[in-house]
Amino acid sequence: MKVSVLGPAGSYSEIAAHIFFETAIDGPSPELLFCSSIENTVMRLFEEDENGDLSNCAVVPIENSIEGAVGVSMDLLLEKDVSVIAELILPVRHCLLVPEKSTQTPDFSPDKIEVVYSHPQGLYQCRSYIQKHLKGAVLIETDSTSKAAMRVAEMSDNSADGKVRAAIASAEAGKAYGLKAVDCQIQDNLNNSTRFLLLIRSESLPLLKIHAGDVGLHILPENLSQTGSGDVFYKTSIIAAPIQDRPGVLFHILEAFYENDINLTRIESRPSKKSLGEYNFYIDFEGRPSDKNVDDALKLVQERSSRLKILGTYGRILPNRQ
Repeated sequence: MKVSVLGPAGSYSEIAAHIFFETAIDGPSPELLFCSSIENTVMRLFEEDENGDLSNCAVVPIENSIEGAVGVSMDLLLEKDVSVIAELILPVRHCLLVPEKSTQTPDFSPDKIEVVYSHPQGLYQCRSYIQKHLKGAVLIETDSTSKAAMRVAEMSDNSADGKVRAAIASAEAGKAYGLKAVDCQIQDNLNNSTRFLLLIRSESLPLLKIHAGDVGLHILPENLSQTGSGDVFYKTSIIAAPIQDRPGVLFHILEAFYENDINLTRIESRPSKKSLGEYNFYIDFEGRPSDKNVDDALKLVQERSSRLKILGTYGRILPNRQ
C-alpha cells in the first residue's frame, strides 16, 4: 500500500497518514511517498514518480481552523478524478526546533535565534510568539514545516557563519532531523487544528462506498466519530456549479437541503477560473445518498446546477494525538 503525502519526513501530512492507517484502517502498513507539493501529492495517484512509484492513496490538508481553506487542495478535488474515503481533524502543535549544539552555550535563549524557517502558515500561526520571543529573527518561508526542520539540520552541519537557526515544525519533525525542541505549543491558538482528507482514484472505488476494498482498505466503523445514538457519523461532500444568470442561484441550491431537513457542516466558494464572478460551491453535509432525504436533495441540486460532482461519503477518524 503506497500513500503519497507532503514531505519531507516529519510533516503534519505524514502524522495524519499514520493516524489514518494505524488507528482506523484494517489493511497493510503503508509505504509513504513523500512529495514536494500538495499538487504532486495528488498527481502521484495518476502519474509515476522517477522511481516508477504510483500511490494508492493520498493524504491532503483541506482546511485549517485559523487559516481557512487550502485553495490548492480544493481545486484539485474538482479537477482530478478523486474520491474522499475518510477525514480526520489533526491538532496542530508547533515547536521551536534548534540544533542540539546551539543549545549547549550557557547563554542560549530563543531571543538569540537569528533565522527562523517554516511554512507560511506555520509562521502566521505563531506570529504572536515570534513577535515576543523572535522579533529580531529573519523569517524564511519553506514548502512545508518539515522542510524547514530538514533545512535547519542541514545548515547546522554545513554552515560556518555561526548563525543560530531554528525551525517551527512538529515535534515529530524535530525527532526526524535530530533537532531539539526548546519550546512547544507555540501556536497562538491552542485549538489550532487541520482537517485532512484521505483520497483515492475514483476508479478504485465504487462511488459513495465507505469500504475501499478494491484498494486493500477497510475502514473500521468503531474508530469513526459517532452520533449521540451510537451510529457512525457520516458526511457527504459535493461540488456544485450553479446555473449562471439567474437570481438566487446559491439560495436555490441550499434550499434543497433545507427542504429535506439536512444539516450542512461546511460551505465554501471557489472561483470557477472561467470568468470573474463565477464560483463553484463546496458543500459538506450530514448523511449518505442511500438516505432518502439525501437522495431527494441531491436530485434537486442536480436540477439546479450546471455541474454536480459527488466527492464521496465518509466517516471522521478519531485521532489519538492530544
